[in-house]
Order: sequence, then structure tokens, then C-alpha cells
Amino acid sequence: MSKNFDKIKNRATGAGAILVTVLGVALPSGAVFAEQGATTAPVSVSGTNSAGNVSSTDIALPKDFTELIAKAKAAGVDIKPSGVKTFESKAEAEKYVADKVTELRGKLDQYQKDVEASKANSEKDKKAQEDYKKALEDYNKKVADAEKNKTKDGYLSEALTQSLIFESEPNAKLTITSKDGQKVDDFTYNLSKGQSLTATYENLTNTTYRGDKVSKVVYTYTANDASDNLVISKDPTITVHLKNNAAASNTITSNVHFKAQFYDSKGKLITFTDKDPAVFSLNSLNRSKAQVGTGHGESVVNLSKNARFVPISGSEVKKSGDWISSAVYNDSKENGSRFGANPSLDKDGYWDGPDRPNRWYGAGAAILASGDTIEFDIVNESKDAQAKTQGEYWFAFNSKVAVANLPVKPTEPVKTAQDPKPIDFKYETPKVLSTSYVDEGGNPIPGNPTEEGTKPKKDIPGWTFVKTEKDKDGNTRHIYKKTPEAKPTPKVDDVDKKKTRWVEEGKEGNPKDDLKTPFEGDNFQPNGEITGYTFVKSQPSPDGKEMIHYFKRVTTPTPEAPKKTTTKYVDEGGNPIPGYPTKDGEQPKEDIPGWTFVRTDKDKDGNVTHVYKKNPEAPAKTETPTKTPDKKPDVKKPVQTGVNAGKFAAPMLGVGAGSAVLGFAKLVSKHKNKD
Repeated sequence: MSKNFDKIKNRATGAGAILVTVLGVALPSGAVFAEQGATTAPVSVSGTNSAGNVSSTDIALPKDFTELIAKAKAAGVDIKPSGVKTFESKAEAEKYVADKVTELRGKLDQYQKDVEASKANSEKDKKAQEDYKKALEDYNKKVADAEKNKTKDGYLSEALTQSLIFESEPNAKLTITSKDGQKVDDFTYNLSKGQSLTATYENLTNTTYRGDKVSKVVYTYTANDASDNLVISKDPTITVHLKNNAAASNTITSNVHFKAQFYDSKGKLITFTDKDPAVFSLNSLNRSKAQVGTGHGESVVNLSKNARFVPISGSEVKKSGDWISSAVYNDSKENGSRFGANPSLDKDGYWDGPDRPNRWYGAGAAILASGDTIEFDIVNESKDAQAKTQGEYWFAFNSKVAVANLPVKPTEPVKTAQDPKPIDFKYETPKVLSTSYVDEGGNPIPGNPTEEGTKPKKDIPGWTFVKTEKDKDGNTRHIYKKTPEAKPTPKVDDVDKKKTRWVEEGKEGNPKDDLKTPFEGDNFQPNGEITGYTFVKSQPSPDGKEMIHYFKRVTTPTPEAPKKTTTKYVDEGGNPIPGYPTKDGEQPKEDIPGWTFVRTDKDKDGNVTHVYKKNPEAPAKTETPTKTPDKKPDVKKPVQTGVNAGKFAAPMLGVGAGSAVLGFAKLVSKHKNKD
């Protein structure tokens, strides 16, 4: 673009060009560029010098950047900086600048193309304006001529202007659709009364309205007879041939309703206006005595309210009620026509032909000055005709009105030249962020140079980190202070070391059993904790050079086994009852023959003792000796029985019982003391 771009400056001050401001472009300070591929120029990147101040690191950038800027200025484009953009690395900054060079080059190339296009279009616009002025002058002359001659043969009876050009479309694309009509072939349909078909014409190349291209014309046909036959033309300006499908007759009518709509270049339905009307031809309205008898012949009937019939001066086509048709037979002079309709009837003066100078004789016009649709009935009426027909009628609908002068209103050309679009280009000075390591005075720490990008603090031997700061440009400074130097360790002989021991209580006499390795240093160590041991006390040695921390082992007590209980069966003296040994666990008392249960005792351990007493034995019966009469009793006192015997036994029994109780009491007392 280098050579062509030199022309921009001159063109920028010419027709259609404007000066453009490019916003936000910043150049590295002091950079001087040449063509791409030459040498490079430095750009400042922040860092620190020996005093801790900002210094520069060079970044090589393409030198064609300022060359582009210089050429842009020559074209009137002012490039200004918009700030600073920071990067974490030199590579990122260089890529950013390279991308900006590519972007600016592309935008300047486009700007050059826009300038050249603007100049070319300006030339076209200038010529179009000149042509328009000429066309307008010619139009005004024709309007004056139409007004002046509106009463002459072949002129519209009122001076109209035409805004629609719709004369020939041989290459139109036709699409026919009919919901209920009977298709005969690709272009022929039979329609019963009320049935319709639509003929859509696209790919129009010659039709315009107010200078704008017409993209589509749509015709809709609806049968008004019992059955009508329609042959649709491929060219919308030739339109249709129709006839009644009834048998040929002397009295017959073919009648089809017709509707037309036009669409602009954007596909929007056109609405016609009084300022820019469309004038349509109603040409070749034949009325032959032999063919139609007393009928109207070829006619246009029921013209829509938004359209108006305009007669042509000298023509026999008139409007009578809703009918537009020839007021007289216009087939031959014999039947009252001023001209013959064809060469066989009037060799030199016949009127019915597309190029005949007097074709106005069988024609009229309809002007559409409002709305978007024109519609009417296409009719061929025969009554008591000499010939039998089916009402055949070729009807052509177009803007070729059969008049000597219908001025076409020229459309003022739209300006095509566009001013070059402003270049929206933003650029910021690239700056690579840095990280420095300095002391509290801002001086670099030896061996720790400034690094590219934002880096975290790091451990530096001999230095203690203090804080991190960022300057106004976003650069990072990690600040450190010098770690105080440790005092030299004195010799062992110069100082008494202090020893700390950790021992198990009771084993302090044997250092081999110490719980931890003894520590020797300037100070005693705290007791701390030892797993599996509990601290007891700390005790210094008499000379103060040793500190002993005493611990005892943590023991986990063994849970006691549950105590086993027993149940005994004893007499009141504590003697086991024969046949009833001691049983495990707590057992209930039992019935023991010959023994009476006294009580149950339970000691502190839960052992149970069931105590019984021996049942007393029943006394033996004393028998009285049988006296022998012949023998004398013994000299011993007889045994006392009865009442006297009781008197004697009671005191003896009391003495014996008392002795027994006293003896039992002593036995129990003795047994308790033993327990």
C-alpha cells in the first residue's frame, strides 16, 4: 500500500473526502521507525537502577509502525496516545505491538479503498446529477407539451405524468398457483365460477417505480362465468388470453376478475400516490359488429375506486356507467369506424397494432394515484352477433399507454458516494512490569537483580523480608532488612555449658536410661512432654550446671475381675449341713428335712449363708411294769409319772435348757470374733 497511500492526502481533501481522527493511539517515546523488516527501535520497560529508581529495558518493536502513523497523518489522520498498557513479559508486549501494527495497516488500507471508492462514486454521482438535470428539463418540456395538446388526437385528455415503467419483461420467472382450478398445461387453466389462480412474476429486469427496481408483480384471476379458460402469458406485460368454456354462441360473455399488485426492490408492497401515480394502458379494446352484435365487445368493467379512467382525445373508448369500451364499432369504416381495425379493412390507416401511430383510437388509460392494488373485470360481451364465438379476448396490462406523449417523471439520483469511515484505532504504550528486591534504603540487594513480570517475595540468605510495595506504574518492590550477624560462638573452655536431662523417676542415676538425649547449651531447656510419661518435677543440681526433669511412666490399671460369690447351708454353729455343699453364685434357701430355716446372711462380698437349726427329737414313751403278785417291789423309788413326774422334770429341763443356751451363745460369739 506504500505507493498508493501517498495519494490519500490529495484525495482526502477532494470531493467526498473528510479528515479522520484516530483515537487512542500511543507511540513509544522517542521511537523512530522505518519500513518493516529493517532495524528495530527501543521501547521503555520499567525496572530499577542501582539507586532503586525506574530504569529502562529495551524491547525491539517493528519500525514500520511510525511509518504507518506518518502516512496516516499525511492523509489527515491524527494519532494520539491514550495511556499505558502493562504486561507481565516482554514477549506479551511485543505480540501486542505486532497485532496493533497489523490492525493499523489493515484499517489504513481500508481507508484508502474507501477514499478511492468515494472519489469514483462522486464522479458517478456528478454524471447522474447532470443526466437528471437534462431529464428534468426534457420532462418539463413534455409536461408542457401534454398540457398544450391534451385536446389533440392521440394525447391524454388531461396532462398526466408517469412514475411506473412496466413495458416488457420477456425474462420474467412465472409461478402459477391455483387452489381449486383445473390445470390444463403449464400455462392453461379452467376456472369454475368463483375459482381463482395467482400468477407471480419475479426476476424482473426492466420494471421500475420512481427509479427503484420493481422485484415482483402478482396477478390474481377469478372466474365470473360458469367456466372460463385462461392462458397465462410468460410476460406479465402481455398478460392473458381468455374465453368462456361454454359452446360457441351468438350471445355469450367471457368475464374474469383481475387484480394486480407491485412490489419494490426490498419486497415491500408498493403504495401509489397522487404525486407519483402509475398510469396503465387499456389498449386494443375491439368492438366488431359481426363478433359482438349489440354487446360491448372487449371491455374493462368495475374499475376499482382508487383508480380513475382517463380518455384519450380522439379515441372512441369511453366510460359509460361501470363499462369502459368503444362507444362505436371500431372494426371497419363500413360499420362507422374512423379507421379500420386491421390491414384487410384499412390497408394504410388501420389502428389495431402495437406499433400503429393511431392505436390510440381503440385505447384508454387508467391512473392509480392511491392504494396498493388495482382491480377490475376483463369482459368480452356478445349479443345477437352474426358469428358464434366463445368470447375470446386477449388482454394486455402494462404502462405502454397508446398516446403521443406521457411524460415519465425522472427520479432524482441517490448519492452513492460515501465519505470514508473514521478509523477507530486505539493504542496504548506497552510497558513490561518488573519486580525488584531492595533494602530499606531502596538499594538493590546484591545477587538479586530486577526480574521481568510480577514475582512473589523470596527467601534471601542474610536478609529478612519487611514488606512489598507497588509503584504508580504497577511495578513490584520487595523490601528487606539485613539480618543481624550472629555473635561468634565462644570456646568451650571460655564458658560453662548448662546441661538438661530428662529422666524416669528412680533411674536418674544411670544416664544410659535417660528418656531423651541430654542437651548442652547456654540455657536450660524446658521440660516439655514425653509420650507415655507424666512430668513430675524439675530439679537443678547443687552446682547449678545441670537441670533434671523427672517423669514417671503412665501405667494403665488392670481392671479387676468380677468377684465370685457362693451360697452355703449351715447350722447355727456355722457347720455345713451334711448333704448340702457350698454352691456357686447366689442361691435361694432350700427345705432340708430335719432342719428348720432360721435366717439368711450376706457378707460384704455378696456371699450368701442360709442358717438352719436342728429339729428336736420326740421323747420316747415309758411303759408301766406289770406287777407280779408273788414278788415284792424293789427297794428303789419308783419312777414318777403323771403330775408328780412333771413337777420333777420341769426344773431339770429348765436347768438343762439354760446350760444349752449359754453354751450356744458362747459358740456364736466365738465364731464372730473369728470372722
